[in-house]
This record gives sequence, structure tokens and C-alpha cells, in this order.
Amino acid sequence: MNIEQLRHFSEIARCGSINQATDTLYITQPSLSASIRKLENELGEKVFVRTNNGVTLTPFGEELLPYVRNVIGLIDQLPDKKFNEKSRTRQRLSVCSGGFKFMSAVVGRVYNAHKEQGIQIDYFDVPREESLSMVAAGTAQVGGFAMWDFQKQYRMRILKERGLKYVPLSTNLPTVSVGKNNPLFYRKEDWVTLDMLSDYPLLYTFSEHSSALYNKLGITQRKNIINCRSRAGRGELLSTTDCVSLGAYIAPAYLKTDYYPDRRVLYLKDVHYTSETGYIIQESAEPSGIAKEFITYLHELFEE
Repeated sequence: MNIEQLRHFSEIARCGSINQATDTLYITQPSLSASIRKLENELGEKVFVRTNNGVTLTPFGEELLPYVRNVIGLIDQLPDKKFNEKSRTRQRLSVCSGGFKFMSAVVGRVYNAHKEQGIQIDYFDVPREESLSMVAAGTAQVGGFAMWDFQKQYRMRILKERGLKYVPLSTNLPTVSVGKNNPLFYRKEDWVTLDMLSDYPLLYTFSEHSSALYNKLGITQRKNIINCRSRAGRGELLSTTDCVSLGAYIAPAYLKTDYYPDRRVLYLKDVHYTSETGYIIQESAEPSGIAKEFITYLHELFEE
């Protein structure tokens, strides 16, 4: 096997679709499929199961993925360390967003504080599940993470098994996001009920966090469903359709920003679940100085 096969495997796992991965890898679908078949033949195990909605990881693929991402992260560091003398003295920060846009603002603050001295930042805009895998594998130092109250016991057990420490930052209520093409955008009240959402397509993200809420509320069976894994794509769909997206609005981090100027967030009335937002780091490893600085800025964002 080679590093390109591992990159192909990692990107398909991130996208959940071979066709979507071709766009980011700049490779044709037949070539990408052939690369994965060759990898599976060399490993002697299937890594993906093909479905009507794309692909999902096999149990072997799920076990393999964090190791592959760790290898890719290490390989990507080699050119700097081998050929660039300046890279040996500059600080390095690696962060997984966990699907949270506010993480990029904190990364920007760290960059501005150290750009004169030199800094390398690896920023992975990935959902919570990949954040968990990448921090556990050592590919990222800090990862955004969240869990619903009804799944906390299970999630905390998984984090402990993977050697991760979770630090909560904020607890938030379920919310509904809509764009200007949805009549609810112009609603006078700042809340909606589940019954009021029945006429609008559900924007389904495939993330475990959102899926857990959708399943808990029993709203997965709809006349119209729009599937989208990309955070940027979901924002565009909210702007161009009347779809609704359920989640938890992290008010402390977003109230003073204009991240979502064409989106309105409404509270979901009579639903009493809560989502806890925080970050994860490795339990056994002391964070580096630059990682500690990032964590300090992250706490300050939620305290403001």
C-alpha cells in the first residue's frame, strides 16, 4: 500500500461518498474505486460497505481509520522537519473543529499572537466523531466535542476507553435553524414546536450528534429529506431552500458574531434535552504550551 491509498481511504470516510471524495481529491471515480479495491486486497479486509446513500465503514475500517489519519498527519510533517530549518524552531498547533465554526476564531487569535515568531497550524474541519479519532490518535492536540444529556454516560465511557479527557464549556438547548426561504424565518416569536416543522424538509447531516437528536425525537421519517455532510454545503442549503436543521445553538460563542447573517435560530419548545459543548485532549499527555494557550483563549471566548 502507499500513502495515496491511505489518503483516499481517509477522505472517503470523511465524505461518506466516493463521488463526493473525487471532488476534493481531484481524481476520477473509477481511479478512486480502483485504489480502494487495491487497498482492500492488500489488507485482506473490506474497509467500506456500499449503500444507497454512499458508503459506510466496516468494523475493520472503523478500527483502521484513526491509525491511518495518524500516519497521514506524521507524513505531512516530514517535509518541513527534513528540509526546512525554520520549522524546527517554530511552534505547532493542531486542532479539530468538531464541526464548530467558533474554533477557527480561536485558531486565528493564536496565529495573530505568534505570526511574527513563526507558527504552523494544522486545522481539521471535521465533525465530532472524527475529532475524537484524531485526538485519540495524536493527529490533533485539541478537538471540539459535544454530547446530548441522554447519551453522556455512553460517550464518557468511550472517551475514557480512548484515553481522552473531556472539558465542558457550555450547556445549550435544542434549536432549529432556518434560512430566508423558510416562512419560520419571519416568525415573531423566538421558538417553534415540532409540529410546526412537519411541512419542511429535514436537513440531515449524518453526524452522530445530530442523528442522536433526530432519532430521539422520532423525526427521521419525512416526506422530504436533504442529506449533506459538508458544513459549508448545509449553510448554502439553508439559504437556498426551506429546509430545517436541528441542533444546539452555542449562544456564548456565537451571540457576538455574524457567522450566520442569513440564518435564524429558533428554540425548540417543549423539548427538554440539552447538549453540552466542550473540547477533548489526551488524558495522559500534557498539552504543549501553544495548545494550552489555545485552550485559554477557548475558555475566554465562552466567558465573555
